[in-house]
Amino acid sequence: MDKGKIGIILSQINGTDLTENCIESLKSVDYDNLSFYVGDNLSDDYSHLKLLTRFPDINLITYTKRKSYCETFNYLSKIAIEDGCEFVFIVNNDTRNFSKDYFNVLIPEFNDKNLGMVGSTCLTFDGEIRQDLNSMKNKFGHSIIVPTEGFILRTEAWKEIGGFREKLNIYTEDLKLQRDLFNSGWKIKSNHSVSFEHLAGATMSKMTFHSNYYRMRNGVYTLRILNLPLKYKIKQFYTWVRVHINNSLTVLKKGKFILAIKIILFSFAGMVAGFTLKK
Repeated sequence: MDKGKIGIILSQINGTDLTENCIESLKSVDYDNLSFYVGDNLSDDYSHLKLLTRFPDINLITYTKRKSYCETFNYLSKIAIEDGCEFVFIVNNDTRNFSKDYFNVLIPEFNDKNLGMVGSTCLTFDGEIRQDLNSMKNKFGHSIIVPTEGFILRTEAWKEIGGFREKLNIYTEDLKLQRDLFNSGWKIKSNHSVSFEHLAGATMSKMTFHSNYYRMRNGVYTLRILNLPLKYKIKQFYTWVRVHINNSLTVLKKGKFILAIKIILFSFAGMVAGFTLKK
């Protein structure tokens, strides 16, 4: 396969240093047909502008209104596709140390015309395995074949399924994306001979509302729409409620009373929204 044009899709909120390291790492990969599309999602300052000084060839988009996780990746991917990209690489900005031959290994996988998505091994910043062939994540009874921190899609497949389901905002959007690909007849594959590193929770760990409200809302919503045994749904729902209660108790033991209350309130609000969100 020829070296098709790849659109690197990155989004950030107050994470310019991480984005800078990510771009630098990707530019060191042995592949000469990359275009970068970076969306700054209303950072608190203008530090993101230094990216243009360091990398004048990237496409830097500054939003006038904050977009959700799903919205920003859909928006940037649309621009990349209009620019003629044959593939889009949806990747978190807190990633680095991509294998030198990362794209030279993964892009030829698309010689299979039915392949819609391909991924690789994902490591932590300490070099420990987050996801590979032997540690695939299981969400609601479904194996997440590729690491959701970074994966390549054929733009034809991306357009057919319409990208991320924007009503989800964030959390479980990866499961829905992969299910949509499968349901549309596209294959998903992971090649674990190449890898990258990911710093987990660099952004979302600082967002109490998002990390509790949307995780609970989308978890409940996903359990509603999936064709799973009722016994499994009840067990999974109980697990999610218990996790959020334990999170609240953990911070309460540290004397963070207000934060503990926020976790409970946001989680409860997410649970109610999950039961009422339209399918």
